[in-house]
Amino acid sequence: MYDEALLLLDSTPGPVLDTTLRQWTRYSNLSVFRKSVLNRLDSDKLVHYDRSTGLVHLSPRGADYVMNYLMPSK
Repeated sequence: MYDEALLLLDSTPGPVLDTTLRQWTRYSNLSVFRKSVLNRLDSDKLVHYDRSTGLVHLSPRGADYVMNYLMPSK
């Protein structure tokens, strides 16, 4: 689930609402998604999650993780 969320964020040009990201990942419960996925990615500094607005941004560290570990090498 974490990798899927990171790949989806990497494929969008800007921040995404937490509700939208939850729909894209087909996670059933928003509060559990926030707690289990977004808070963990935020604490690992792979995303910037603004709880007041619900916006999720891929951090530079998250972008590096996607590029180095999730994208196939050529």
